[in-house]
Amino acid sequence: MNKNTLLAIGWPATLAGAFIIGKVSDNATPSDALPEQSEEKKVRTVSRSSTSRSVTSLHTGLTAEEAKERIIQIANVSKSEFADNFGIQKIMQISDPIKRASLLLSVMENMSSDDFLTVIDDFRSLGITRQRMGEYRQLLHAWTKVDPLAALAYSQENQSSDTAEAIILASWVKENPAAAIEWAKANFDGKGANPYTVGLIEGLTESDPELATELLNTLPLSTERFESLTFLTNKFANEDHSVGLAWLDTIEDDAVKAAATQRLLSNYVTDDPEAITEWVTNIEDDELRARSLRSVGGSLARENLSDAKEWVSSLDPAQQATAASGIIRNLATENSADALAWVQTMQNQEGYQDLLSSYISAAGSQQDYQNALTQIPNIEDDNRQTQAYADSLAMWHRNDPEAAQAWITSNDIPEEAQQAVERQIKVIERFSQGSGRVRGRGAINITQSRVRRRGNE
Repeated sequence: MNKNTLLAIGWPATLAGAFIIGKVSDNATPSDALPEQSEEKKVRTVSRSSTSRSVTSLHTGLTAEEAKERIIQIANVSKSEFADNFGIQKIMQISDPIKRASLLLSVMENMSSDDFLTVIDDFRSLGITRQRMGEYRQLLHAWTKVDPLAALAYSQENQSSDTAEAIILASWVKENPAAAIEWAKANFDGKGANPYTVGLIEGLTESDPELATELLNTLPLSTERFESLTFLTNKFANEDHSVGLAWLDTIEDDAVKAAATQRLLSNYVTDDPEAITEWVTNIEDDELRARSLRSVGGSLARENLSDAKEWVSSLDPAQQATAASGIIRNLATENSADALAWVQTMQNQEGYQDLLSSYISAAGSQQDYQNALTQIPNIEDDNRQTQAYADSLAMWHRNDPEAAQAWITSNDIPEEAQQAVERQIKVIERFSQGSGRVRGRGAINITQSRVRRRGNE
């Protein structure tokens, strides 16, 4: 099975990255000094002083003068344009991505920190399109190699989002983790999750996943935590399952561990079902074990439904119904009646009530309302039973109101369920009218329904 990989940021960026990542200004060491901070996050102005340009090209084998002549010739840049901003605007007009990337590399290898400020200003004036985003990342990466503090100061002053800071920190933290992390702490206003942690974790995911996980463990429930977790799970999804499973044990937060576990198991199980099954069935936490069993079942069902059913049968009977909940939707999609028959073979097992609810939901989504509704009285919890009636009948009413009304008229329904059905139908009708997709006609007539009160059955 092909494992999931990180999404590329665009093929021009990938091309440029092949030249640039790890190659720009390797001799330039980021400053360890941290900016002075008041209680409020300071906005710093970067000087546009005339700093002398580098005198040699670092990796193309060209001197600075040779690189200059090449840029002037290929990009049709005048000497005055080159003196102003290295001809960046003309370079970006080149349609050939290989030539454009090559010239951009020549530019970045010959810039001081102040040069980067000018070039990035002019680059941003062109507009940061999807195509240019990759090249923008490379410019920020190269500036970070020369002067990370200046790059961060510019980003704070000139950009409203944290995107540029994340790119810069992801690059800097690979070179000097302590300084990058200290900057992120010093510039955080203390409200919610530290947004700079996302960039730090992105950068550390490959170079120091242990430190990246430590930072992940500091984040509260937030978008930042989700984004950061994605970097790490994408990495470990492509590792051997023994490495990924060991990593899961280092995650402190239960919710984060549950999300990461579900993501990794979906990758690992088809590679080594026996090893993953042993690991999952021995999880001590009941909730995490149940979620993991369902996740593994779902992954196997997407590959081969028959194999997934055999896998469920191979488990301890105490875990079969729980695992079956993960594949029941796939089975109901294929044949709802067969799915129901299979569910009923586990009615005396632990987890059967959850499995039954999953089947009812799956059957309803396949418009097999009759089978779904006949099973709802078997739900033991009154609240879950009420919700199941509301979901199934409201969905049926939306697709075929006459048939739904006829079923309600001829069947006993708890009063609480009847009221819940009417509320659900009104919600669906409001949504449908608002979106211009009116389906169904009229509300259920409660006076025609055979309503019963719980406790008087």
